[in-house]
Amino acid sequence: MGRSDKNRGPTPQKCSPGGDPQRRGYLVYVPYLNRITSAYHLSFQERKFLKFTDDGIVNMPKNIKPLRDLEPLYGESREKHVTHPDNHEPISVDEPTSDYTPEKCDHPKCTLPKHPDSIPHSFEQRETRNYGRNPPRDRGPNYVPPRYAELTVTDQCFTTIMIAEDVNEQALQIAPEHVLSDCPTPDTYDQAIKSRQSERWKQSMTQEITDLMKNDTWELVKRNEVKQKVAKSKWVYKIKLNKDGSIERFKSRFVVCGYSQVKGVDYTHSFSATLRATSMRLLLALAAGKKLKLEHFDVTNNFTQSDIDSEIYVEPPKGFEKYDENGKSYVLKLKRALYGTKQASRMWQLKLRSHLITKMGFTNSSHDPCLFSRHWDDGTVILVGVYVDDIILAHNGKLDWFIKEFTGPNGFRAKHVGPLSWFLGMSVHQGSDYSVEANQEQYITKLVEKFAPARTASLVKHAMPCNPLVFQKLSTAKDDSERDKMAKLPYLQLIGSLLYLTLTRPDIYYHMSILCSFMHDPSPDAYYAAIDLLLYVYNTKHYRLTYSGSVRPPSGVDPRFHSSINTSGGLVAYSDSSWRNPDKLGYNCFGYVIYLYGGPISYAAKNLKIVALSSAEAEYAAASYTCKECQFVRKVLSDIGFAPKGPIVLAVDNQAAIKIAENVGVTGRTKHFVDAIHYFRHLVDHQVIVPTFVRTNHQCADGFTKPLAKGPYREWVRRLLSIDEK
Repeated sequence: MGRSDKNRGPTPQKCSPGGDPQRRGYLVYVPYLNRITSAYHLSFQERKFLKFTDDGIVNMPKNIKPLRDLEPLYGESREKHVTHPDNHEPISVDEPTSDYTPEKCDHPKCTLPKHPDSIPHSFEQRETRNYGRNPPRDRGPNYVPPRYAELTVTDQCFTTIMIAEDVNEQALQIAPEHVLSDCPTPDTYDQAIKSRQSERWKQSMTQEITDLMKNDTWELVKRNEVKQKVAKSKWVYKIKLNKDGSIERFKSRFVVCGYSQVKGVDYTHSFSATLRATSMRLLLALAAGKKLKLEHFDVTNNFTQSDIDSEIYVEPPKGFEKYDENGKSYVLKLKRALYGTKQASRMWQLKLRSHLITKMGFTNSSHDPCLFSRHWDDGTVILVGVYVDDIILAHNGKLDWFIKEFTGPNGFRAKHVGPLSWFLGMSVHQGSDYSVEANQEQYITKLVEKFAPARTASLVKHAMPCNPLVFQKLSTAKDDSERDKMAKLPYLQLIGSLLYLTLTRPDIYYHMSILCSFMHDPSPDAYYAAIDLLLYVYNTKHYRLTYSGSVRPPSGVDPRFHSSINTSGGLVAYSDSSWRNPDKLGYNCFGYVIYLYGGPISYAAKNLKIVALSSAEAEYAAASYTCKECQFVRKVLSDIGFAPKGPIVLAVDNQAAIKIAENVGVTGRTKHFVDAIHYFRHLVDHQVIVPTFVRTNHQCADGFTKPLAKGPYREWVRRLLSIDEK
């Protein structure tokens, strides 16, 4: 919305959001995001109309429900009453009257009147309100206050966007789900009770307590009988969204404030592993290559289905207290693990692991404790990846057996969601040919909406993350004025959000590694570079990881090694180093990427932590560090029954480094090499790794070591993600 001038009409009064959950605001349709969101500081162009085409209005989404169709604000009757959040006086919205007869519209499909200088009759909304001592100022006899938002095609031809002057929480309560998704989430119990969504939050909390009591999670104990410290508790609220951004449900979670626990008293160990990103991508690749179907399971209240290993007392949930004869509330003695306790995740992992191994016959990977597998003599295989309460299943049969054993009477309360389509904020699609695609488009859209709404006009200009010359000159804050400016900018929050994108976007890994190095003292230039990176990601949000299942050898690799690549499922690694671009400490950057069945499963950009004296030394050291990750991938594949039959092919774009690895001995140029980087030679000697030379224009790890210019960067991204663009 642009700023209105005097000729276009008055600017509505701005509402201050403050900290009140009943705050007033605006509902705004954002065309480039294709959604309705909320805002608090706007001005209006009340005479600005949308453009017409022969098919209707441009940029008007078909999936947006018109706000004027909502009940009870917009029913057959226009006279409705809404409680005002400030004075709680009813607001009467009356049907307006008008004697104005506008001119005939010249649109070829329009049979209705139109006038360029007036608001359409259907948008004339007048209101009467008890303002007390603060009546509204007189704006003239022809002033029409913008009361409610209208986001619809009306009267065939007349369309405008009018924003509500005070859309409160009661209006949000009856709004469509894509509007409710932007409702403020309460932080405390009092905020939830006082909010306009209180009934839905009460239902959610009641359901949570009911489920916990059915699970026999605790027993009531009189407070005077407890001899140790009672841990605090709280409510945590979350509006769960579907894949399309609509509301799935209102979720309330009763949790323990774990910080009030004492080590050695009510907990001992707290470590718990989660599924590695490499292992998750490896599962997707194996599903494509081995023709396995992907399924998704969600465990309900997973922590509460495991036992507790210590005596823990917890304050009762607020709003559900029970009092004894002396008027003192009971405390809860936990019989099962509860969310927030230090050992909850560990106890859940141990119980799940025990069930899968001892009762269902699975084998646990020794290199990733969250990865399980079972093979049958008839060729049936089931692979299981566990991320807390989300479970990925890759199988070619016996799904009914798994559901019966896992969710049966002796199993867990879990829901079979169906084929894997949404996992950890990542969209997953498996085609009829078993190929798998994964992206984070919705997550990217939310990040742009949150961090860069004012710079959307420049989206089309960002064909690459950042100008390489600007990126190389990034530094920490130069003085206190820059630090004061950065104190008002959400740099750490932005970087943390962008880091999660590297789950499916390896093309930004190098840039993120550089931006992360300024987190302790960022400069405004670093923040704007992060914004540019975000806009680039938004402009290329269709990029995705693709696992085709093909073992086609990549271009540029020596044909002699094609047979090794075919027998290992297309397992091939690339390593590269930038000797000419050391950091301030003199360290060189290196990067690697490992492919399996047509897509990258592991990639990184790191510092070598050695000062290389030549490009050959830098490339040789980079290959040694890459071999460590290759060995991890090889061992994980062996653990789950898919060990590569041949050696892993490692592509290096430096022939001197390959010669050093193949030739045993020490020369004058290699005598200073530390033993650690000779790991590359060790694996080559044992035929675990087979090095091959590739030219730089075929090096898939090139973009992990340096900022590339526009042309080379786009070519590198095409190689990296196997993008076929004409």
